[in-house]
Amino acid sequence: MAEQLDERGEPERTTHGANRTRFSARETRQAGMGVRVFLVLAASLFLALLAWGFVEWSQPDASQTGSVEPSQQAPMETAEH
Repeated sequence: MAEQLDERGEPERTTHGANRTRFSARETRQAGMGVRVFLVLAASLFLALLAWGFVEWSQPDASQTGSVEPSQQAPMETAEH
């Protein structure tokens, strides 16, 4: 007769017990560590950098917008007493 497995693929006799106090590292892990998580994070970072680069590239430079140079102010007159 085949052993019944739980949702993690482990035999029920090893994972289901209300009186258990010791658990393996795999049983206590909340999420699987793997390549998929790394790929999602790497792809997100790449897309964010790509969007940032596009925004920076599409913005015109200040030298090309015809910006007005600061005007020169007249020298301040000093009041002599």
